[in-house]
Amino acid sequence: MGPVLPGLRRASRVVDGRCTRSRHVVRTERLLLRTPTEWEMAAAQAAASDPVAQHWIGWAPEAVMAKEDRHRFLQVVPGTGPDRDWPDAAYLVAIHRRVDRIAGMVTVSRIEGRGHELGGWLAPTFRGRGLGSELFRAGLELGHQHLGLRRIRAAVEAGNAGSLRAVAAADFDAVSGPPTYILENGREIAARWFSHEVEHAGCCRGPQPA
Repeated sequence: MGPVLPGLRRASRVVDGRCTRSRHVVRTERLLLRTPTEWEMAAAQAAASDPVAQHWIGWAPEAVMAKEDRHRFLQVVPGTGPDRDWPDAAYLVAIHRRVDRIAGMVTVSRIEGRGHELGGWLAPTFRGRGLGSELFRAGLELGHQHLGLRRIRAAVEAGNAGSLRAVAAADFDAVSGPPTYILENGREIAARWFSHEVEHAGCCRGPQPA
């Protein structure tokens, strides 16, 4: 059972499982990915707030969820919580179909001067299961077939073996780029750059980033 949160209800956006003006939906072999509710977004934030994830992601300190809150939000029941619009980027919460729990998130964000970049993470209990490549393939489907993007880039820290395997399995191509990258928390990393391009991209009826 999920945490006791005020106003617990099932969000309207998850009823039919199709893209609408307020949400995107993508499916992989083991994951269902969709535009998150407010509580699902909090659960996704909790999924990346542990020290292992933050070593690689490096959010600004104020974005990292406190340890005492992480477990509670990781128990959020998928499909509950208030609906929200997320205008600055395309976010999809990843739900593991078999256990019906939030497994992580994938994002496609427009970065000034660099175009659109893919990012993503998995919750601690879902790491090491080969889900990273599914997560990144879902992000590519979102960008290419839902948002009309022909080219999507990704930056991976040179020492992040798991993410490097995932982008390779998702058929990204290695490309040139700046040798270093500064994370939001100020840590400078050695970066490797990747790109995925398609000849034809399409848009669905779902929301488009600002």
